[in-house]
Amino acid sequence: MRSIGLCGGQGDAHTVVVRGFNCVKGLGAALVGKCVVLIFCHHHQFNIGGFPGSDGTTLLLAENTDPNDGYNGGGDVEKAMHIDGSCQQADPINPTKTGWIAIAYLGIGDANTLLGNGGVWLTFNGVPYSNGAVEEGQYTFWNYEYLYGRVGVSGFPQTYGNNLASIYVPNFLGGSNPANKDTTIALKYMHASKPSDTGDPAHQ
Repeated sequence: MRSIGLCGGQGDAHTVVVRGFNCVKGLGAALVGKCVVLIFCHHHQFNIGGFPGSDGTTLLLAENTDPNDGYNGGGDVEKAMHIDGSCQQADPINPTKTGWIAIAYLGIGDANTLLGNGGVWLTFNGVPYSNGAVEEGQYTFWNYEYLYGRVGVSGFPQTYGNNLASIYVPNFLGGSNPANKDTTIALKYMHASKPSDTGDPAHQ
């Protein structure tokens, strides 16, 4: 489950810049309005306030030389989102225009940090994120997390895997309070399920 950070105002920009991770770390995803844009490569990567790490204060939007090179983690993206945007800077995508704002796709932990630093969480299809909204199938931008292991292991790898599955993972599962915004939700609290990783959830 992820959240979106938004800085700037409606009159501040002609361009919305999606800020994400580098392509080497895996699939980048951005939520723009009601559209999910899946970005594998062959796209533009921008940095806000510096690169490889944003200082969180310098009002500068710049394109990265390598389109597969973005910030290395959610903390870097969260820091970049401390910058509200600009009404005066030339738009690097549309040079004849000025102004930009940025949105970012963040994990719940980094999104909470951003919220404490003046950021705003966007809704998805008009529904704000909460445990209860996910559990009842109202907030649909979520998926299952899978843990895979090798078949037939023994000794320490098997002990570690068993402990991970039976002790450590359950200790971090949330969802008991519908009003909270937990990073994970245990299946026992879910009243909605997805038919596949790309399917829409349905209430059970």
